[in-house]
Amino acid sequence: CIRDSLSAVPGAVPLLNNTGMRSVVTVPLKVEGRLTGSLGVAAESPGRYSNEEALRLQFAADRIALAVELSLIHI
Repeated sequence: CIRDSLSAVPGAVPLLNNTGMRSVVTVPLKVEGRLTGSLGVAAESPGRYSNEEALRLQFAADRIALAVELSLIHI
């Protein structure tokens, strides 16, 4: 999910209220089709993220989700 301007929808991402962040991209953390969380990146400039950057973030999120899942198995 890409939000180009958080100021256009106040309160859209409560965690970022009063941080100066103006755009955000979030992607799901999934392992074997199960949703385990989400990963988000924010920037101070509006319109910062493109679909290509969201795909790159998803690529990283897939690896992070697997690493987290594997670490929980070994605890």
